[in-house]
Amino acid sequence: MRTIPAIDMSGRPNTTRAACSVLVSSALVFAGLGLPLHEGHASPAQTAFEQDARYASAAANEAPETDGILIVAGADAAARALSADTKDNTTPDELTRSLQDAGLKETKRGLAGDGSLVVTAQPSNDADIDDAIAAAEAIEGVVCAQPNYVYSLIDAIEDPVAASVETLEEEAAPLAALAANDPFARIADPGTPHNQYWLYNSNFDDAWNSTQTSGNVAIAVLDTGAMAAHRDLAANILTEYGWDAHEGTPLYADGQNPFNGGHGTLVAGAAAAEANNGFGMAGASFNASVIPVKVCDDNPTKPKITSADLIAAYDYVLALADSGKANVRVVNLSLGAYGATLDDRELEKRIVAAKDKGIVTVCAGGNGDQISTPDTRPIYPADFDACVSVTALNADGTNIAWSDYNEFKDISAPGRSITSLRASADGNTEGFTAASGTSLAAPIVSAAFALMFAAEPDATVDEAKEALYESAAPVNDPENDRSQASGSHGALDAAGALDYLAKHHSAFSDVAPGEWFFEPVHYVSERGIINGWDGAFHPDQTLTREQAAQILYNRFGNGTISAPAQLADVEQGQWYAPAVNWAVESGMMVGLSGTGTFGIGTDLSREQLAMVVARAANADTSAADPSAFNTLPDHNATSPWARDAMIWATDNGVINGDTGTQPPRLLPQNPITRAQMAQVVMNAMEGGII
Repeated sequence: MRTIPAIDMSGRPNTTRAACSVLVSSALVFAGLGLPLHEGHASPAQTAFEQDARYASAAANEAPETDGILIVAGADAAARALSADTKDNTTPDELTRSLQDAGLKETKRGLAGDGSLVVTAQPSNDADIDDAIAAAEAIEGVVCAQPNYVYSLIDAIEDPVAASVETLEEEAAPLAALAANDPFARIADPGTPHNQYWLYNSNFDDAWNSTQTSGNVAIAVLDTGAMAAHRDLAANILTEYGWDAHEGTPLYADGQNPFNGGHGTLVAGAAAAEANNGFGMAGASFNASVIPVKVCDDNPTKPKITSADLIAAYDYVLALADSGKANVRVVNLSLGAYGATLDDRELEKRIVAAKDKGIVTVCAGGNGDQISTPDTRPIYPADFDACVSVTALNADGTNIAWSDYNEFKDISAPGRSITSLRASADGNTEGFTAASGTSLAAPIVSAAFALMFAAEPDATVDEAKEALYESAAPVNDPENDRSQASGSHGALDAAGALDYLAKHHSAFSDVAPGEWFFEPVHYVSERGIINGWDGAFHPDQTLTREQAAQILYNRFGNGTISAPAQLADVEQGQWYAPAVNWAVESGMMVGLSGTGTFGIGTDLSREQLAMVVARAANADTSAADPSAFNTLPDHNATSPWARDAMIWATDNGVINGDTGTQPPRLLPQNPITRAQMAQVVMNAMEGGII
């Protein structure tokens, strides 16, 4: 691998001090710096930056907005600071005094999950920010200092305010069959008021037929908070975990449901408005849980968000995930800041840490001037490599002209006139509106991830991202063709992503996509018929007779307690006893002829398995067609007592020739392996035989 210079996540030289680079060196390795952003995805022939001359002047003349600096003190220094004698709340501790001596005024502090102390400070009015960072890093115990960047919400452009809910529901005559009975969700026509066309454009209607999140996955919405009392959100919002990261306090204290701003409510609604409640709309996730985390101040016109706020939010989400109280798998960020030199290493460190814990971060990719012109500069955190950066599409699948693009974007999703929840400060809990922008496209993508993690709970972030990208459909837009200038893999296909993930994700370390037994192993595992252990399936291990009894019991036994089998080697205190007792009592398995034993510890042969499956199916083996059996060159090696059962099994496609030999052979007396057993069970179940 080539040597990679110190660069920020946009691929440009960074100005952050070396100490920060050392602190997050592991994050840089995980981010894959210097490698193609999308492995297997064509690099743009001409970058968006080369196409848009505005970028050069903007990058040269515009520095990202900052609010002082952010300082990280190591765990030892943090412990000393927090244990200092400050009983009168006026005596500064060692760290505060050192900052004061360096010309820095501490404004806020918080303890991070790794034990470090995160502090914000303001330099004196005439101090250069780089000088302030250098002064902070010179303090004993400080391991990193960087600018405290300022982020903004990516505004959603609201459509004209709609009429009352009653009028809307009258307009919303059901036009489509759907898993959800919500009136707006049943309208696929983008020309009808308060439709949810985007459920159909992105194939959520098909996805819901196989997977519904149903509270099994939580989406953390880092935004303005959310109106928890809204009738179409209240059932899915986890108010007990709502958090105000800006203030460091619970968001919904003492059972209150305060009004917390419209932007976060719009975002939460698109992702997780209550589905199938016969009211209003259905969020794309089909009832993911929502954890609102407020990351801004209370400015009503332009809420301010800082690196410190987002870092505190991530520390909270990571701690919540570690606690096991909520299955947080997605973070949605419909906010950002432009800047080629924006190098928010501490925030990026948290995003990578979340990814390593199985939590994907989905970000709005930017709205340009919201009129006609996109911005092609990097926007963060969306364009960090660990994030999923989302661009917005019109209802006809073309690019919204003003939706940002560059080579760092990842996926495109509907973003024009998205019906969602209207937050209200006047007590109206039944308001709806429609709005446009990447702030609405992002939670639709977040919902697709929630569905994938609900379907495959142990899937990694990288596996889910691959499924999303590989299943994406091309965006055909001759007027605003960005196919060579945007990193977007294409338009979101939720059903396609679920299907791809199911075919390419393995719950077992020894079962890889492409192996002949991949599908049957997961077929039996997902149904609880054959399980693995220690994270592996052990596909090549032979199957003993008592293990076969357990498999039959898993499929048919329903926990039945049977009389003890009167066979000498069946010890009733052993794990296999209930299954063996049941298998013998049901007649699906019998003891080894003339031995008075069941054959505990003895491998089950392929011809014995044919007998077992025939008994389970109550099959008339004498009526089977011997043609398939006779084509196998070693069919005459079958024992006479098993011949009819093996003819029946091959005739019905339950047991076929072993393709590991050429030509394929029956191998009737060979032991059956766990992978082969999985294939036999799947063949029999899919054929309606058992």
